Amino acid sequence: MANSDLGFKQATREHVLAVTRNFVSQPRITYKTVSGVNGPLVILDEVKFPKYAEIVQLHLADGTVRSGQVLEVSGSKAVVQVFEGTSGIDAKNTVCEFTGDILRTPVSEDMLGRVFNGSGKPIDKGPPILAEAYLDIQGQPINPWSRIYPEEMIQTGISAIDVMNSIARGQKIPIFSAAGLPHNEACIFAIAAQICRQAGLVKLPGKSVLDEHEDNFAIVFAAMGVNMETARFFKQDFEENGSMENVCLFLNLANDPTIERIITPRLALTAAEFLAYQCEKHVLVILTDMSSYAEALREVSAAREEVPGRRGFPGYMYTDLATIYERAGRVEGRNGSITQIPILTMPNDDITHPIPDLTGYITEGQIYVDRQLHNRQIYPPVNVLPSLSRLMKSAIGENMTRKDHADVSNQLYACYAIGKDVQAMKAVVGEEALTPDDLLYLEFLAKFEKNFITQGNYENRTVFESLDIGWQLLRIFPKEMLKRIPAATLAEFYPRDSRHTSAKKVKDCEVRMASGGKAFVPNYGGKMVVSPDDSLCARHKLTRKVCWRDLFDLWTIVEQEVRVLFFSRASVRKIFLFDENISGPCSIGGVQKRITMLCEVSDFDQYWSMLKSSTKPSNKKFRKNGFSSTDRLVYCNRVSFKCAKYKSV
Repeated sequence: MANSDLGFKQATREHVLAVTRNFVSQPRITYKTVSGVNGPLVILDEVKFPKYAEIVQLHLADGTVRSGQVLEVSGSKAVVQVFEGTSGIDAKNTVCEFTGDILRTPVSEDMLGRVFNGSGKPIDKGPPILAEAYLDIQGQPINPWSRIYPEEMIQTGISAIDVMNSIARGQKIPIFSAAGLPHNEACIFAIAAQICRQAGLVKLPGKSVLDEHEDNFAIVFAAMGVNMETARFFKQDFEENGSMENVCLFLNLANDPTIERIITPRLALTAAEFLAYQCEKHVLVILTDMSSYAEALREVSAAREEVPGRRGFPGYMYTDLATIYERAGRVEGRNGSITQIPILTMPNDDITHPIPDLTGYITEGQIYVDRQLHNRQIYPPVNVLPSLSRLMKSAIGENMTRKDHADVSNQLYACYAIGKDVQAMKAVVGEEALTPDDLLYLEFLAKFEKNFITQGNYENRTVFESLDIGWQLLRIFPKEMLKRIPAATLAEFYPRDSRHTSAKKVKDCEVRMASGGKAFVPNYGGKMVVSPDDSLCARHKLTRKVCWRDLFDLWTIVEQEVRVLFFSRASVRKIFLFDENISGPCSIGGVQKRITMLCEVSDFDQYWSMLKSSTKPSNKKFRKNGFSSTDRLVYCNRVSFKCAKYKSV
């Protein structure tokens, strides 16, 4: 009990010192000269020596007190923007008190785990913050010479971000969302909440305790213009998942004064600067929705009767947004960092709208949320092609993530882009006109969106797990097609396949066909590559190696009406090569049925005779499971079927 009393007294002493630190007593002058009210603005006349950004206390006739800030000074006239709104202000009976001070906010490490409104006042029924310092919400200008280039990575747990658009500590990268998406599992708020739950530092062996300890990471979340349901969702989600203790939450509701949204992001960034540069934490600041902030800025500009710019937004919006975004970064001599992820919605999905357009000029990349992916029930609906992280190269690599990170990302980008082009071409010419390579890219496209981009709302993947998933997808292609990955990296990572580590290894073997051709079949960690000899190449016009994309895929088109089918059952491997006379996709269904039947019989000769007689075999004749002890290669066409053995090399 004595220790708690001492701690409280120490905190109180620090609070008093913070209040009086750098405090210069200013005479407080009161005026009763309100000449008009225009939207969120109050105009005062006959004001002596008003100061820009000076705080004004407005005492209403009913005894309530509201705060405002001098926005414009012209001679003896002052324009004050009222944070709590101007509803109920009487021009005759309102007394305005000029404090002579600027807007400051109390900051403390105890702000973590607390919830504040858009003006910085606690709304979680907790006690007021015992301030360790009072800081100007506009922040202190950072000398460009003292800035440190952003390095190392912040892990979000989302594969599409961590692997394809890695975020460096100290980076500012926005999320461009499509306006009007419903607020369910696939909404932008769910993505923001998931990032808050899962974000952290990448833990590597050999790192210092300071970098690995979870207390070294904090999140400041500011929501502007959200409804009550969304605010309740964020608060409840953080509390239920145990992440609230590392989150400082600022909530500006839709029914709060619009002008309050002007200061909400600045309050959040002031708290982040204290946590980063005084407490030496790596802070992630998430601001949503910056479109609401820009609209509030437009409302103030219209009330001041300023000349509008594009879409009615003020001409200085670029500068105003820069005062927010440029507060991210790292400072020399401090171990902490501030990373910003502002979230904004694009009206009419227009990326050229002034808000995303100017944001893209200031920030270092973007993460694009696609409506089409959302309509296909893909969560998170992150389209990696228009997304970009300009500082990714400094956040990944050996000793930060993994040395193959950059190569895997580049190859995934290339394959996904080609797959999109093939998908568009397929809609025009049809699947029959596609080449075997095109079919590989189509398969990669489907699996990339299903297995890599898609993940659960509460699924937290480490960057290493995401990279392994990327390698599993790249194994669809033969090594020769992975041209963006160096040979040394391919030799180290390509053979890995965790799904088949416990399976019996397949020996390299030479396949002798009934027609006299031969094919050497080496095993690559469960993946088969057929390298046909000259005679087989001449017969079927094969000009390259054929990669078996997946052990459990039934078929793949190889070259000009040649079907090569690969099937795996336990440790048994069978290859079925069909003659070029089988043409058209109509034969694929029959081929699959035949392979299914082959899994259930052991007598090949009986099976072939049944097929030749064109009689439907009874189920009793197919009760036995597995193949005969001799593995066989079957070379067949529509009319005749022949069997041949292969021998191990």
